[in-house]
Amino acid sequence: MKRKAAIICKSNNIDKLSNAFKNSKKYELIYITNESIDFEKMRNVVSIFVDCDINKNCLFKLERFSLYNNIELNLISNSLNIRKTKIINVNDICFLNLNPYKISKVQSFIKRAFDLVFAVIFIILCLPLFILLIILIKLFDKGPIFYLQKRITINEKEFIIYKFRTMRIDAEKETGAVLSYEDDERLTKLGRILRRYGLDEIPQIFNVLVGNMSIVGPRPERKYFINKYKRINEYYKYRFNVKAGITGYAQIYARYDSSYKDKLDYDLYYISNYSFMGDIKIIFKTAIHLLTREKIAINKNKKGKIVIKESKEWKK
Repeated sequence: MKRKAAIICKSNNIDKLSNAFKNSKKYELIYITNESIDFEKMRNVVSIFVDCDINKNCLFKLERFSLYNNIELNLISNSLNIRKTKIINVNDICFLNLNPYKISKVQSFIKRAFDLVFAVIFIILCLPLFILLIILIKLFDKGPIFYLQKRITINEKEFIIYKFRTMRIDAEKETGAVLSYEDDERLTKLGRILRRYGLDEIPQIFNVLVGNMSIVGPRPERKYFINKYKRINEYYKYRFNVKAGITGYAQIYARYDSSYKDKLDYDLYYISNYSFMGDIKIIFKTAIHLLTREKIAINKNKKGKIVIKESKEWKK
């Protein structure tokens, strides 16, 4: 039986959030509104989803209402509330300590050691596949085997990323810099297969080996888009407090064409909540995602609508 739910958000987010709950197997959306709330209509819901950017007084009323009526309250993430918290006390006064978007030197050392070991083992085990893909690209797509491009990593340092070429030669000659998207028309036939199963990312293991990237972390982006996003979101710069990665939360949970803001929230959550075992889990979940081609928490139905699936990550 579906859980009856309500959404309270800013007017410009109503369509996006209501679409997210269509075809949901877990939630039945019975009420959605902006800050003009009719509390009587929400007495039958068991879950309320709230945009944290709404009026603070309205948010306070919703919190009291949910507590009084034993209703589950879910805060839609923003760059502040996804930070890892812990309790500290000063002379018996309780404070919530918000972790910064960074990892410690010890964590950085452990992460780098793991990256080196993983990269060496991966290269040895996957060398036959690497050679096979080189031959296939040369036979079917002609032209260059590798796609080299300048990307940005930790501390906004520029580096050259290595990928197997999946797009036509000079695909952006007329359009300029364009973000990739699902079913990209610029892909070659072989490129579609490589992109579908993440095989085009394999050469990035050498970026990891030399230290430009990590196995897990925010995806490396181009400077053109970084400058654009930094102008409109002050939190975007914090994703460069760690090395760019081959995979991460955004690659597992977000759709391929999700907005930069949705992916940013996952990246910042990852940085603030980093742990070695967390990286191991992300690697295993990435393998599952590539093999099943299903998002673990979020996916699209046949009509292109977002479908929220039950996942342990969402219960945390």
